[in-house]
Amino acid sequence: MSRVRPPVLLFESNRGRDLRIICVIMWALVAGMTAALWLGLTEAMPGGDSPGTLFFAQLVLLLFALLTDRRRRHTITRIYRLPEGLAFEMTGLRRPILRYVAQAELGRIRASAPDVEGRMTLRLPDGGAPLVMHTGHAGLNLGLPEPEHRKR
Repeated sequence: MSRVRPPVLLFESNRGRDLRIICVIMWALVAGMTAALWLGLTEAMPGGDSPGTLFFAQLVLLLFALLTDRRRRHTITRIYRLPEGLAFEMTGLRRPILRYVAQAELGRIRASAPDVEGRMTLRLPDGGAPLVMHTGHAGLNLGLPEPEHRKR
């Protein structure tokens, strides 16, 4: 009987919880502004603001909520090593979002060098949007094969 090895945590960031809280607040504000706009348009709640002003504020708030939500879905919170490859975990509103890379595909991951804030981007071989990882300038070894251009 073979034992299944548990996943090994390679990287963990605390930014996921903060981004989730900010996203929930932003979407609650969007819902509140939608209610205010609807009540203002139906004359159920007479107010001093014109419907055009409320509509513009709603659009701006919706844009910020969408950008914040996109950032949350593309920020890596944990990386696990599995027997079959790597698992990248991002923060979801209710449960984590996972993207997997098979062992044979690890050489196709493209990683940028960390910038001055310790942030780096990873492009996974599945062709999705690049993921952002906040390393905090900590040493990070994912066990990826060395790229061909660096072997010389």
